[in-house]
Amino acid sequence: MNIVDPILFHGRYQPAIPALLVPGAANEVVTYHQFSRIIHNIAKRGFDAGLASGNIVALLVQDQLLHVALIFGLAKYGIITVTPNDLRTPSGLRIDAVISDRPVGEAGGRKVLLVDPSWLQGSGEPVKAAAIANEDQSFCRLVLTSGTTGESKAAAFAHGRMSVRAMRHQTVFGHRYAACSRVMLDTGWATAMAFTTAVYVLSRGGTLALRGRTAADTLRVLTNYQVQALVGSPGSLAELINLSDRTLLALPHFDAIISIGSILTPALGERVRSQLGTNLISAYGSTEAGVVASAPAAAIAHIPGAVGFVTPDVAVDIVDDKGKALAPGEIGRIRIRSGASPVGLIDQSGRLVPFDDGGHYSGDLGSFTPDGVLIIAGREKEIINLGGSKISPESIELALTKFAPVRDAGVFALPSAMGIEQIVGVIVWHDNADRDASRQELRRHLEHHLTVSQIPKLFVELESIPRGTMGKIDRAALAKAASDALKNTKAPIAQKSSSGRRA
Repeated sequence: MNIVDPILFHGRYQPAIPALLVPGAANEVVTYHQFSRIIHNIAKRGFDAGLASGNIVALLVQDQLLHVALIFGLAKYGIITVTPNDLRTPSGLRIDAVISDRPVGEAGGRKVLLVDPSWLQGSGEPVKAAAIANEDQSFCRLVLTSGTTGESKAAAFAHGRMSVRAMRHQTVFGHRYAACSRVMLDTGWATAMAFTTAVYVLSRGGTLALRGRTAADTLRVLTNYQVQALVGSPGSLAELINLSDRTLLALPHFDAIISIGSILTPALGERVRSQLGTNLISAYGSTEAGVVASAPAAAIAHIPGAVGFVTPDVAVDIVDDKGKALAPGEIGRIRIRSGASPVGLIDQSGRLVPFDDGGHYSGDLGSFTPDGVLIIAGREKEIINLGGSKISPESIELALTKFAPVRDAGVFALPSAMGIEQIVGVIVWHDNADRDASRQELRRHLEHHLTVSQIPKLFVELESIPRGTMGKIDRAALAKAASDALKNTKAPIAQKSSSGRRA
């Protein structure tokens, strides 16, 4: 079945029900009848512009309605979309055209189509001359992922596999989420979670709310239309709470909140439950496997690094470097086998590499508790090696964020003047924090939670922590931002913070 067919069905079965809520748009409410017409209009404009079934199209589109309309409108007729963060895509990935709603500059010789709201207009009639992708194995979407190698690859999703993956959301997030028909999506379109959530909500005839152009628009729509559930990363959840703190705007309470993309800290989890809703669900997943583990956040908050119980149709092994299974409590590489994996990965040579039945490595290190809770200890490539001692930056970040005046934190390693790796802690203060007093208390706090070798030798203060689309810390960008701050202070890096004050 084509993933767009249920949307078109609802266009006839419940034409007046909202399919999309787009805060701040000229037409904030898009009904299923309207969205069905938009899907066909988008496809016609694409074919008129020279696109053909089987083409791969990169979307660099900021307008939320245009973006989601292009994804589903082109998928109906066999045109495969991918949403990169910029024009840099895997060298082996054939991009037939770039669609953008703004000038993109040099596109490497690829066809560029400028899109605007007029693409949404038209007769709404199906494109009769075009082939329709109905085969379960036909690709409908590509999602870029670096996996464990650091080299970008494209995960290829087929219509049938994506339908199965989306319907798993009925199970893995509990009964209260399954009962929600109005869901806000607060993750970027570059992620697999965004696409999966959109397919899930729209296939069921629900209403998908998107982030608005302004925070006020978003909060107004969430409240006016009684949106019941929120899917976002810890970063986006923190952003909503910080917005409320700054503007005193009232936040709606949700029946279910899904946090996925990076580890949810206990401090953030507590604030989310008190300000956004008590049914907060922690989830761990990947582009390659979908949702791997989940649990009510309150049930696992006391276990550092815990992300949940392994979900149905997924198997997780903790293994050593030779692939030998480890016992509960032992930290090793995480190997995953999932029935919700994409068909395969398109590698740098342009070849589709099917997934190995033996599983794939997530790039994370982890362990199991005796009762089966999955714990994430950190990324393999981000482990800091200090004279043979391997230290997870996530464990230090957890300790930093437990200190109440700290709103967010990041950790990386930086060579000293002698070439020896030292740990750098980057902190973002709450707006109302007494920074002078907090600087004095921070080290005492860390001494209670960390070993001497884990305590950062240097602290840098920034306004925000660079994060990717799913909320994970971009450590390369973090190191650059911290280094730039240090250079601007002209301070000895082993002694002073970015504010020029001793930490």
